[in-house]
Amino acid sequence: MNRLRGKKAAKYDPGDLKGRVLDFARSDRFKEEFTQAIKERFGVGPGGTIVADEDELDNFFDWFALERPTRSGKTPLELFVEEERRKGMPEEVCQQLLRWKNVIEGLFEVRKLLDRDTILARELLSGREYVVKSNIPGFVAENLVPSQLLFSRIVPWYDHYYFSGVSVGYPPEAREEILKLAEGVREKWPELALDKELERALAVQEEIYRAFVEFFGDDEVVFATGREMAEKMRDFYRYYLFEHVWESTGKTMAQQAREEGVEPRLPEEEYPPELLEARDVGVLIDPEEGIFMLPRYGTFRRIFTEEDFESIPGYRQLIYDYLKEDSIPPLPFQRMVERYPEQAKRVFKAALHRRKFKLKRDFDRLMRRYKRKWLEREPGLWVTLISPRAPGARGG
Repeated sequence: MNRLRGKKAAKYDPGDLKGRVLDFARSDRFKEEFTQAIKERFGVGPGGTIVADEDELDNFFDWFALERPTRSGKTPLELFVEEERRKGMPEEVCQQLLRWKNVIEGLFEVRKLLDRDTILARELLSGREYVVKSNIPGFVAENLVPSQLLFSRIVPWYDHYYFSGVSVGYPPEAREEILKLAEGVREKWPELALDKELERALAVQEEIYRAFVEFFGDDEVVFATGREMAEKMRDFYRYYLFEHVWESTGKTMAQQAREEGVEPRLPEEEYPPELLEARDVGVLIDPEEGIFMLPRYGTFRRIFTEEDFESIPGYRQLIYDYLKEDSIPPLPFQRMVERYPEQAKRVFKAALHRRKFKLKRDFDRLMRRYKRKWLEREPGLWVTLISPRAPGARGG
């Protein structure tokens, strides 16, 4: 859970921090403003009782602590960070806490259980997917199942999100009714959903990924040289444009373009000379991260798949080169850890001269040390739409 470096890392667990922020917002300092805000939201019944259930009050208080400006113009969260900064809280932690102002509240579908405490969730209005963790050990495994719908609040923390406040789950039999309500909201308030161009760009990313796997048979492929890679990628884009059939339309990209009065043509891809001259070039694709061309990727992959990896010349230096190179994302390491966890532990122990290396504890720290800019960036698009022609794809 903790992703900070240094001896004080354990002190800044996000679950503990959330509790401290809520305690701060409950203090007498904000009593008058809290009382006024709750009256405005719920009203007051006979005898001064609040007309709301417990879950509503919990989420209201979460909103008050993280999002409602006080008389000073700042939220309790912002004032808490100011005080903690003066007491010596690392700036890295302060910046992560301030991101909690960007609460995402909505109806989520549980796409997949990633582990006992983590899900992949899709927000139904926007269509965006999020990796969401629970601070309560075992909560996910014990309470959630794929395809379940949740009304939740989530807050960012480095490269993933945490549940914030109380989540309300809906039974499977209510799914169709809830989905119809969500679609009604999309139609009535389209500004809450993704704009059409963004929706289209996300759809293109998914289709490029599907086409890549269809064409190459995997989501990564290795070529002997950069020039062979460039030639095969041109063949791939030709396949994507003229042969790959979209699931949503039943048509190729070229057919869709011609229906809109545009003659499709292949994108002009230019590669750096050093990449064209490189050997052992791998191409990786991820539907969210993009397309990456990585020299010596075949050797990198051998290190994580061959039993006698220590006999591979320069294996340790290659691991360090991949770690230190800013243009290489965490993706190749994440794939090796996910696909070959036991071998990955052996590799990291040997390459980093570590007697012990636990993936659950040490891998995140390793990525945080070397790949911070990738982990802290906001999710974005990796295609540029150029009319309805084949898009230009961005990668590393």
